[in-house]
Amino acid sequence: MVDANLKILIRYFKKNVMSITKTTCQILTEKTERHLFAELILPCFIKGENITAVWVPHSGKRRSLIYLSQNSEKFGFEALGKYKIIYIDHGELIKETPRFYFKLMLKGLLDNKSDVKEENAFFVLKEKIKEFTKEGTRLIFILGGFDEIRFSSSFFNNLKNIWEIDKLKIHYLFPVTQNILNGETFRRYGKLRELISQNVVFFPLFSAEDSLFVIKYFEKKYGYKINAWKRKIAISLSGGHPSLIKACLRILNNQTLTEKEEIIENLNQQWEIKMILEDIWTSFGEDEKNLLKQISQKIKTNNPLPEWLLKLRIVIPKEKSDYALFSPLFEYFVKKQKLESKKMEIEPKTGEILINGRPPSEKITLQEYRLLINFLQKANIIISRDQIASILWDKEADEKYSDWAIDQIMSQLRKKLNRLGISGKKLQTIRNRGYRWLET
Repeated sequence: MVDANLKILIRYFKKNVMSITKTTCQILTEKTERHLFAELILPCFIKGENITAVWVPHSGKRRSLIYLSQNSEKFGFEALGKYKIIYIDHGELIKETPRFYFKLMLKGLLDNKSDVKEENAFFVLKEKIKEFTKEGTRLIFILGGFDEIRFSSSFFNNLKNIWEIDKLKIHYLFPVTQNILNGETFRRYGKLRELISQNVVFFPLFSAEDSLFVIKYFEKKYGYKINAWKRKIAISLSGGHPSLIKACLRILNNQTLTEKEEIIENLNQQWEIKMILEDIWTSFGEDEKNLLKQISQKIKTNNPLPEWLLKLRIVIPKEKSDYALFSPLFEYFVKKQKLESKKMEIEPKTGEILINGRPPSEKITLQEYRLLINFLQKANIIISRDQIASILWDKEADEKYSDWAIDQIMSQLRKKLNRLGISGKKLQTIRNRGYRWLET
C-alpha cells in the first residue's frame, strides 16, 4: 500500500518535473542525431530486429530516448509504416515488481488510459498487443532502466513471449549503462538473451564539435558568461561527457582559478562531479577497472581492450599503441581508487596458475610459468641467480647464464604481473643473492 503523502509527491513530480518530457530538446548537433537515430537505430527496426543501446552513466540516456520517442519522424521512422513508440520510464516504477512493470508497458501502449489491476496487466497487455499488430502497427518498446531491473529470469522470459506474438512487428530497445553481454549478468536474462544480443549500438561521449554545441546550449539556458579559454578547459576536462560539461561550466562560471592543475583538483572535490565519476567507475567489472587503473598509471598493457570501452570513447587511442582515459577528471579519480587485491596461486590438481581462482587474462610463457611455479612454491624464500638460471635454461644454464638476461626476464615478468593486477613489487630483488616472492 503506497502512503498517501507519497502519492501526492509522485503526482507533483509527474506534473512539475516529468512534464519537461513534453518539450524535451536534444543537445547534439543534427549530424550526430541523424547518425545515431537514422543510421544506427532505424535500420535495425526495419530489419525486424531488436537493439541494445549502450551509454556511459549520466551521459544523456533518458533525454536521448525521450527525444527519439517524440521526434522519430525527423529520422525517417515513417519507413516502418504504421508504428508506435512506447517509452517505459523506470523512474515511474513505484513498485519493484514484474507485474507493475507490465502495467507501465500497458499504460504506455494505451497512452496512459489504462486502469487495469497489476495482477491482470500481463495478460491484458498481450491481448492489446495482438490488436495493434493485427491492425498492422509496429510496436517499439523502449525499456527504460533495463540494466537496473532486478527481477527473476521468468520476467525476461515473459518479455520474450510478448515478442513472439509477432516477431516482425514487435521490437525492443534495451538501454544500458554497463556491459551486460558477458558472464553471470547476461545469463540472468534467460530466453531474452537472443534478442539482447541481436544488435548493439553505442552512444559515445561527445566529440569536440558536439561538446561546443552543448556548451552554448547551457550558456544560453543558465546565463553563464564563459570566455573562450574556459570553454576550452571545460571541453578538455569533461572529455565529452555532457553531465561533466554542465558541472564544469557551473563551477568555472564562479571561479577565478587560472592554472589547469588547480582547476582539476578543485573540480574533483565537488560532490556533483564525484557522484558522476563514482557512477561511471562502478559501471565497470573488475577486469575493466584493472585496465583503467593501468591506463591511468601509464602502464602499457598487451591485453586487447574491450571494444565497448573504445566505442563509447571511455578510452582514447594514442600513438604507439598507448591509450588515455577520456577525461583528466576521470583519470585523477581512477588513480585514487583502491582495487580489490588479487592473489596468484597454483591449482593443486592441474598445476595451473590461477589469479583469484581464474586463469590469467594474458598468456604466460613457459619460462615465466616455470619461474612463477618455483616462486609460489617457495614463497618468502630467496632463490639464487644460479637456481633461476637452472629454472630458465636447465642443462644449458652454464652456457646461457647472463646476469643481464636474468634481469631482463625478471623485469618483463614484473611488468606482466602489474598488467595482471598483481603488484610487481611482490617479486623482490635481494642484492647479490637473488630474488624472492613476498607473501604476507
